[in-house]
Amino acid sequence: MMSVVARGEDIFGVAAVTTDIVEEARERHGTDPVVATALGRLMTGALLMSTTLKEPEHRIVLQIKSRGPIQRLVVEADGAAHVRGYPEVPVADTVSVQGDRILSCP
Repeated sequence: MMSVVARGEDIFGVAAVTTDIVEEARERHGTDPVVATALGRLMTGALLMSTTLKEPEHRIVLQIKSRGPIQRLVVEADGAAHVRGYPEVPVADTVSVQGDRILSCP
């Protein structure tokens, strides 16, 4: 993760490459690609937001609940850039309809 502050300005930026963290979460939870993508994006968002925490032991928790196939994702990140996440449903039964075609993800 990298933070950038523009000298003399009120501008702060942060960027993160989270490919390895997301892959580890996918392997640990045995998620399908749809759930891994959603969980990875939420984990990345929590990590980016955690850069604003004042102390390493401070934490931020993000939770998404839905009536959709993924149902619930919970992610926690701390001020020391540690992150963990949990999908309630690791393999979602997702079906998408586009026009006259049905697309499904196993």
